[in-house]
Parts: sequence; structure tokens; C-alpha cells
Amino acid sequence: PTYIGNILSESFRERLTKAAAEKFGEDYNADTEGGRERLATLKLGLDNISIAFARGTEQETGQAVREFFSVRGPSRPMLLLKYASVAEYFHDADQEAFATVPQDLHKETWAVKSRSFNRWLRYRFYVEEKQRLGGVHEPAPLRNSLVADVLTQLAAKAQFEGVQRPANLRVAEAGGNIYLDLCDKKWRVVEISPEGWGVKPAGECPVKFTREKGMAALPLPDREGASLEPLRTLLNLQGAEGERSYRLILAWLMQALRASGPYPLLVLLGERGSAKSTAARILRSLLDPSTVPLRTMPRSPHDLYIDAVSGWIVSLDNIGSLPHWLSDTLCMLSTGGGFSTRTLFTDRDQELFSAMRPAILNGISDVATRDDLVQRSLIVQLPTIERGSYRPEREIHAELRSARPKILGALLDAAAPGLMEVPFVELDAVPRMADFAKWATATEAALGAQAGEFMDAYGVSESEGARQALEAEVLSDPIYTLAENNSENGGWSGTATEMLRQLVGLVDEDVTRSREWPKAPNALSRRLRRLAALYREVGTVHIEELQRGAGSGVKKWRIAKGD
Repeated sequence: PTYIGNILSESFRERLTKAAAEKFGEDYNADTEGGRERLATLKLGLDNISIAFARGTEQETGQAVREFFSVRGPSRPMLLLKYASVAEYFHDADQEAFATVPQDLHKETWAVKSRSFNRWLRYRFYVEEKQRLGGVHEPAPLRNSLVADVLTQLAAKAQFEGVQRPANLRVAEAGGNIYLDLCDKKWRVVEISPEGWGVKPAGECPVKFTREKGMAALPLPDREGASLEPLRTLLNLQGAEGERSYRLILAWLMQALRASGPYPLLVLLGERGSAKSTAARILRSLLDPSTVPLRTMPRSPHDLYIDAVSGWIVSLDNIGSLPHWLSDTLCMLSTGGGFSTRTLFTDRDQELFSAMRPAILNGISDVATRDDLVQRSLIVQLPTIERGSYRPEREIHAELRSARPKILGALLDAAAPGLMEVPFVELDAVPRMADFAKWATATEAALGAQAGEFMDAYGVSESEGARQALEAEVLSDPIYTLAENNSENGGWSGTATEMLRQLVGLVDEDVTRSREWPKAPNALSRRLRRLAALYREVGTVHIEELQRGAGSGVKKWRIAKGD
């Protein structure tokens, strides 16, 4: 029979589908799985023809018709699932779905919901279908809704059939070894063990690495010409102060090689013209190069955590001062913490961002002033470059390009013996970031330092940070004055109420009206507990919380001038 109608009409297309099913009989029985697939394929082919007619191009119309008459077997969704089965699917602890896919002579790992995996899926369908159609005609594009349905099913497969394992970004650890993703086109990985290091294909690596937009490739590390001296030259670190800064920077770089924190915050300070931004770019390029290496100050914790989960190292440029919320968020980024926000278009679902990352800040003035952030920071003062001694950016970049393989090789050379030594390191005075200090001490000899040189530099950094925090504290001057005025009496003691009254008399009225000034005795007590640790580090004032008096139960404080 002949059927005449409008191919653009859905009812006519359904009529054709029904007529075909009647003609071909049992093979198109809607009660069987194979029959339903063949009916869906017929319907999809007619839909594609109608779309091509609607567009009005002869090429698209002819292509759709050819595909319709050449299709035999499973529907497009089934074909797409079949072609996607070559991938390995797994999920992480947050139930995020990932796929490891074969690509040329290596393997790549992508989040199932990522744009990269979407494109791989479409391209695999394109290659397989073009070959099936004889290699002459290209298959029609897949509709977004069809691909979305397939991706949803693959994500479910990864969650409920795949194993749980972490998907790492740039750095990972497993079995006592460290792994560094070079992020090159071959997806090669550096494996560091106590016996040494070597470069391996991703397929031979026991951990999975994924990549985010903007992550750039590291150079192949140089084993024979490994040296750290080019770094000292690039950063212009000379003299005793330069040596201390150099040791702190190397310790920070070594900790950034570890997949577990805590990570100290590297604070680069210097006058205008000390090349702070250039130094930050250089340091980030050694372990985590990015197409956008420096970021401006984030506007919210959400923005900062987006940066943190999109790369390994966070680098904030030209910071004048840190608001309290950013200081607190950087503390969480240093020692571990997270941020949650509502998922778009839902009422109850949450998007969770959890990260512990190495970070760099640079600025002219003292940017880390809150005591909790200071205790997590390495303070580095960069030397001012004399007028007439500036170097062109092109020259610096060329020198850095040549030096990066040598510097990376030297860092890897130090990490290997560090893995062997760190279990046996014992510190005389354990600082707050004990794990970092032990690792830095374990690697200092391999980095060319004398025993104890890192801890000496770390102590200077802690003292400098405490001074910065005290200089920014509105109570520091009146407390010091109160202690000095009572030095002949062995110090001052009394309740927080009495102390607040004394301190008010030592400052101008505009200071007491500021937001930073404590307005109540309990607020003063909280501030004294925080200031006690800073003064103890500097040694200028001794703050002691005395036992409550018998009977009265009134808590008193004692303030005395330090040694």
C-alpha cells in the first residue's frame, strides 16, 4: 500500500510506524524487548527525517533518509550504551560518578557529568557509527536529551556497580608512595617511593587522576641536571634573610607534594617592586601550573572553594587586607574544612565542597594578622629590586621554562629520602603544624640544608607572624603600657572589669568607640586568651589567667612585662 501524508505531522509518523510493524510482523512485536527497540529505532529515524525536512537542506534530508534505510538493530540509546561499555566506571566517597576511558595509547579519567566525558561519548558514537555506515556518510548528531538519559544511566551504573575509590587532583598517595600527575597529553604520572622516582603511564598507576579546566602540564622532570639553584636565582634570595626565606619556600613546596595536609599558607610580602606576583607565578608553576595562575580576592567562601576544587594550589594576588571571613576560610583550607550550598533548583539537596590545599598570598602590607591564620602561615619577606635592575618578563619566562625540569627533578630527589626518613623524625619542640614540620625536617638534608636550619627559619617566621598580629590588634599597645607601668610591682592583676577600666584610660576615645574595642568584660577575657599565645611567642608581655578566688569565685588576670 501507498501512504501519503505530511512527514512533519507526528500522527502521520505514528501511522507509518504502525504500518511497518504490521508489515514486518513478529520482529516488531511491542510485547518483546527486541521488538520495542526496533519500533523505537523506526520512530527515531522518522523523527530525524522530519527534522531534516523542517530545516530544508538537501544534504541533511538526504543524510537522514540514508540513515533511516540503513539502520538495522538496536536503537541509538542502546548503541550509545554499547559503545560506552569500554570504559571503567567507579564512584568516590561522595557518590560522584567517574569513568576511565581508553584514548589512543593511554587512559583518561573524567567525571561522568563533565563536558570532557560527554564529548568522548559523542565522539565514540560518531566513530563507531561512521564505520558501521561504510565510512562514507557521517551519522546525524545525537540529541542532547538522548545523551543526558544515557549519562544518567551510566552515572547510576558507576554508583551501584562500580567500586568506590578516590579521584585525585594533581597529587595522590597510596601504599606509602606519592604520585604526581604531569597533566600532559599522554596522562603520565610520576611515582615517588623511598627508593626513588620514575615516570609511568596512567594505566600502570594504582591511583586515579582527573583534571579540571585550566590545569596545565608539568615538564618532564630532569634527573641528570636536577638543581634548586635556578630557583634561588629567579627569586633573588640573597644573604641571611634570603636564606631563611629560601628554606621556608622549599619546605612549602615539599609539603605541596603531599596529598594530605595540613598545608601552611605561604605569605609573600615586600615593597612595591619586589616582584611578589612574579614569585607567586613561579612557585605555582613548579607543581601546579595553570592557565590562570593568580586569582583576585574571592567575594565569598563559595568562590574560594570553587578555586580550591578546580586546582591543587590556590594563589591570591595583591591582597591589601583580609576580611575576617576570608581569614577563617583560609584557616579551614589550610588544616581541613568544607563549605556547603543549596543545589540549584532544589529545596533540600546540598552541594558540598571539601578541600585542604596549599595556598599562596602576596601583598605589600601585613595581610595575615589574625592569630589563628598567623599560626598557619610562613612569612616570607621578598627583597626589593633596585631601580634599573628589573628584568623583562619574556626573559624571566624563558629562564623559568629552562629551569622548571631541573627544579622539579630536585624536589622529587628530595621527596624520595624524605619518605624514608619521616617516620624517624623527632622534634624537640613540636609546633602547631607538626606533620608539616616533620616532613620539612625529613627533607631538609636532601634540599642542601644543615640539620635544624628549617626549624630555625620556621621559628623566625612564627615570631614575625605574631608581631604582625599584635601590630594589628587594638589592645596590644594599651596592654603593653599597662604591664610596663606596673613593672616595678611585678605586674598588674585584677578582674576583667577592672582591666577594661584601666585600658580605657590608656587610649583615645575614638579607639574605644571602634568596632574592634571590647565593650564588655567577657569579650575582653576572650581576647586575652587569644593574645596570650601571641605575646608568649614574642616575649614582650606575659598574660596569665589566675585561679578563681576562694569564696568570691571571681576570675582574675595578671599582666606582667616580659623578659
